[in-house]
Amino acid sequence: MSTKIKVNLGQGFRLKQNGAFDLDKIFKKMKEWSKKNKYEFHEKDHVDKLLQNGHEIILKWVLTKETTDYMQYETTIEFLLKGMYKIENGLSVGNLQITFKSNLILDYENKWQHTEFLKFLNSIYNKYIIKPKIKKHMLKLSGEIENLKDLTKKELEMYR
Repeated sequence: MSTKIKVNLGQGFRLKQNGAFDLDKIFKKMKEWSKKNKYEFHEKDHVDKLLQNGHEIILKWVLTKETTDYMQYETTIEFLLKGMYKIENGLSVGNLQITFKSNLILDYENKWQHTEFLKFLNSIYNKYIIKPKIKKHMLKLSGEIENLKDLTKKELEMYR
């Protein structure tokens, strides 16, 4: 099984806003950023419930990027919207929370997992041979996701 190394501390990066926002524009900007930075975009969950106080929407996106034939970046973005309803000019109002969680995945194609001996060699490879490279990639992934978070935050602040 491939090795996942958590890049963010705690529960990941979190953005919150209670008020107006342009959800479609936020989605568009985030998808454009993903494409520009060569991430594959996958929508894993999309639940929309119409409740008495507005829509409750849960979305889960997964962005992946193969950086080498051994390492892959993976970021899960979770959207939780409560009490949301549309107002004029494409704007929505409600309580929005966006969480970014990132992992560096080693041996994402499980090439080193076929025998116990390969698994042993893989652990030596990860712990001693490519340890500096792993740290470099963790910093790079963290910086990229910080950039996406800042772009998203900028879009949200336009409506405060």
